[in-house]
Amino acid sequence: MRSVINNFYKQLTNWANANNSYSRSQCSGAPVDILTAYASQDVPESEAMLYEPSFSLIPLSAAVLSGKKIISSETFTCTYGFPNRDSLGNINYRHLKEEQTADLKLVADALFANGVNQIIWHGMPLNPVGVDSISFYATVHVGTAGKLWNEIADFNKYMETVSKYMRIGKTYSEIAVYIPQEDAWTGQEMDTPNPKMPWAWGDYEMRNTDMPSELTGYHPLWINENFLKDAKFSNGKLIIGDAEFSLLYIDVEFMDFEALKIISQLADKGLKICMKRKPRQAGYVKTADFNATIKHIFSLNNVKSNFNEIYIKTPIIKGKELPDFICKKVENEYYIFFANPKAQNLSLPLSYGQSLSEKNITKDIEINIDNKSEKYQLIFKPYQSILLKIDKNYNISEIDINYTPQTPKQ
Repeated sequence: MRSVINNFYKQLTNWANANNSYSRSQCSGAPVDILTAYASQDVPESEAMLYEPSFSLIPLSAAVLSGKKIISSETFTCTYGFPNRDSLGNINYRHLKEEQTADLKLVADALFANGVNQIIWHGMPLNPVGVDSISFYATVHVGTAGKLWNEIADFNKYMETVSKYMRIGKTYSEIAVYIPQEDAWTGQEMDTPNPKMPWAWGDYEMRNTDMPSELTGYHPLWINENFLKDAKFSNGKLIIGDAEFSLLYIDVEFMDFEALKIISQLADKGLKICMKRKPRQAGYVKTADFNATIKHIFSLNNVKSNFNEIYIKTPIIKGKELPDFICKKVENEYYIFFANPKAQNLSLPLSYGQSLSEKNITKDIEINIDNKSEKYQLIFKPYQSILLKIDKNYNISEIDINYTPQTPKQ
């Protein structure tokens, strides 16, 4: 697994940089330490909808931990489902040339809230001049024969505006979550593949690796052994790349002994750790000191299994049924993007016209930053997401990112 990173991903970056270029790769699906692989690229790239938008937290975390600024996504692939063939062999392209911009905006907003700041259209550019009939099974149609054509320019302008704000400053997060990489490696192949996702076949792909629900509102990021090894601990903070974490959260079934030793050393230095359970040692060869190290870690006052006992700080955003969001810190100011609630928990396939919206959606929240707290009401107008600015005096204002696509049909 290390050889794939060292002999492919890192070599790709080295070659690109030596030739006045940069690397941009999707590491999803590779049998590797996924965070380390993504961090080896100049531009970590996610994907949607063959991977759900929440997966983008992995390349986002890799970027933050390694100081990268751009996180791209190959976007709008198979939005309405993977094509299939009928009994005559004809391909059902699932609404090809009928794609609706409002549905695509749901996907883009979900990606923004999960860290993406560069949308790469998965469109079909390979039609000769004057021809608009060539189709590709995994794409949306961007030619004049499709419904998207008249809206692409305005939609692109919207995505460009949001991307600009998502690239500034640093991603704000105070909690690092140990990614369950070893759990994924010891997982199973799918005995019966999901007919909606015939290409997905194993737990190692980490498609269903989600953040713990009790951390909703804190916007945690993933971390692994490789980054823990290189992190510095100073003034109660775990510092690595562009991140400064106040807590390490661990809830895994398996863990490598080398990772456990690093965690034990950080715990000895005073890092606050929430370890929800005692992990088992990953791998075939077992180490006699593994259980003793676990026992030592749990003997420390700064290690608890109950999150509320070890971390009493309120979340960045507090409220019921929170929409997906991301917070960027720029010196003494903050920018928080809230995706429209209809963009939450998207999964393949989207329903045709899933974005249809006729009423405002209201969310009452509490913003907690820099030991200050302010209640605020988010009013999501149909098809709109919200971008807030919080200045150094804690004044809250909304930045105009309004873009209303054509009303979708179901």
